[in-house]
Amino acid sequence: MAISESTVWEVRTTGNQANGGGFANLDPGTSVDYSQQDSAQLALTDCKHPAGSATLTSVTGGFTAAMVGNVLQVVSGTKFNTGWYQITAYVSGNQITVDRSLGSSANTTGNGVVNVGGAFLLGGDLDYEWSAALVAGNTVYIQAGTYSVENTMDLATTPELTSPINFYGYKVARGDNPTGTDRPLIAMGDWYFDAGGITNFSHLRFTGSSIYIIECAGTFFNVLATNTSSTATRIALSLNGSGSIVSCEITAPMCIGVKFNSMGNVINCYIHDCYTALEIDYAYCNVEGCVIETAQLALDISATNEITISHNTIVGCLTGIYATTGAGNKVFNNIFANNYEGVKWTNAPYMSFFDYNCWSNNLTDIVGSTATKGDNDVTADALLGSDVVTGTDGATDADGTVFTAASNPFGSVTTSDYVNIVEAGDGATLGVYNIASVDGAGQITLGRSAGASKTGIGYRIVVGTDFTLQASSPCFNAGLRLDTYTGL
Repeated sequence: MAISESTVWEVRTTGNQANGGGFANLDPGTSVDYSQQDSAQLALTDCKHPAGSATLTSVTGGFTAAMVGNVLQVVSGTKFNTGWYQITAYVSGNQITVDRSLGSSANTTGNGVVNVGGAFLLGGDLDYEWSAALVAGNTVYIQAGTYSVENTMDLATTPELTSPINFYGYKVARGDNPTGTDRPLIAMGDWYFDAGGITNFSHLRFTGSSIYIIECAGTFFNVLATNTSSTATRIALSLNGSGSIVSCEITAPMCIGVKFNSMGNVINCYIHDCYTALEIDYAYCNVEGCVIETAQLALDISATNEITISHNTIVGCLTGIYATTGAGNKVFNNIFANNYEGVKWTNAPYMSFFDYNCWSNNLTDIVGSTATKGDNDVTADALLGSDVVTGTDGATDADGTVFTAASNPFGSVTTSDYVNIVEAGDGATLGVYNIASVDGAGQITLGRSAGASKTGIGYRIVVGTDFTLQASSPCFNAGLRLDTYTGL
């Protein structure tokens, strides 16, 4: 046997790594959920078990019939296999049965430390062991707060489409679907979460700097993910199986926002301030209704086939879409605004449909003689709500961090914005840079060096996050959905 697939886990900042943390209603009308409380319902230090048995006994006792279905944790004890077990039967106040053997050899000394119930605390030495205890079909609720993970997390099971593992964030009560900073924040640090098969995440925030923050198949909904690594190949969200990213916000200033290694969807997302926003290495992916801004490369589809890119707003990037020899791709009803290059084809792209796009203030709309605009394309100012500061007069000081421009373009810029260096000038380093301070209309300070004493730097700065279209925008006639303006 094993922990029930119907088990629901509770994670709280006020919980404890030594708690049971889970409950399944195995005896309706009698079972009571003790996981939705900070402390264990019962804490024992004198537990025993026979050899190879699922029977747990305690002289002190305190077990009740209401505890059936609750998860207990064996923290320590001679001849005990430590970990999480589910109470499957109540025998007496001094004896219960759990879901599987507690150890191949008997504990006769009565020194087993066991806690029944209580919420789990994510952020400690047992992070890996707890993640490995989850089984397909389980649900995890995470209460608002900040959790600093201290170990790699890896599901020992492989959730399937019919029995995924679901992670939900909540603010006050389960199901209240928080947004913004009301969502729980899981700080992965240098660790990562290999979530395996069909694993779904909703109403959560993640930060990290490892090879990826999360890798799985499944769905991300209302999730913020930020990878702060300076290694270009690292990833915020990695999809290694069919999956979807819906209504999420993703940033990765020096690496990759989202990478698809299987078919999937990116819908109604805000992907910004990335080195590469989306890298798609598998056919039949769909990118729809997204805003992608301030990236060296917004969408890298390279030689991938049958990609659909529609109703997106791509702003302030070095290159909007990069493609080589992929066949059957569809690019329509998108706005390409204030990019250095709108799209770049290095070989015949064999597009099956490429039309109804709006080209707005790009330095070059299309790079590559094999691609041409569609008959119904519009070339005009899209009139977005957010301003885009552009220029080629950027210069750096001897440290490479003080960034100046003689045209004094930084009057509306804030430290929430990012500088995208799209032209190297006499040798600046291309990339996306955070703004540490705005020192005046002609000077800002970057968060890292862009190259010492460089001049003639080309830059893009998207100011703010308003991507709605003004009423007189010509892009309404480019096929964009009128009820949503920018495709969101």
